[in-house]
Amino acid sequence: MLGVDAGILIAFFTITMLVIYLATPVIMSTLFDVIIGGPEGIYSYLLELPLIATPGSSGGGTIGQQLGVPMSYVFGIMRSIALAMFAIVLIT
Repeated sequence: MLGVDAGILIAFFTITMLVIYLATPVIMSTLFDVIIGGPEGIYSYLLELPLIATPGSSGGGTIGQQLGVPMSYVFGIMRSIALAMFAIVLIT
């Protein structure tokens, strides 16, 4: 019914799927912890604005006013970089 070549291909794809299934958690853990930097790395910029210390009573203003335009600009750049890296990770 099936030839030897079909049996070899079925075995090859079965083994390949098993290897991918077993290796994916290790690869993703290494990628997230080592390359991206874990929860404190660039990935966190996708989730929230970085907070800065509140200046003394002389500074005043809310956190949003303290961050201002420059910090929002940096956040936008870092978010774009993190999103691109995340997309590359998902694609590969």
